[in-house]
Amino acid sequence: MSSFLKTVGLLTLPASVVLLFFMTGNLNFFSVLCVFLLITLGLALVELGDLMERVSALESRLDPPPEKPEEDDIQKVVCPNCHKKYDLDSPKCPYCGTKNELW
Repeated sequence: MSSFLKTVGLLTLPASVVLLFFMTGNLNFFSVLCVFLLITLGLALVELGDLMERVSALESRLDPPPEKPEEDDIQKVVCPNCHKKYDLDSPKCPYCGTKNELW
């Protein structure tokens, strides 16, 4: 999207200059205002495209959101055999059956 806006903005600038050359025989306030607004629009589109690129670059540098903590109030213990977490109040590991030394 940002490259599209920059391209349209860059195409608008020479189009406004060509429009000004075609209107040189009939210059009045409104024709000059039209060309001025067209140049301003082109520059704004180029700047908007650049701004969108910079914002996406900054967003890519952000850290991922923090992981949600476990909602259980029961403390966990790591099995010395299979290295998986399970509740501290379990007499043995539910994954491999190793006895809980702290129980």
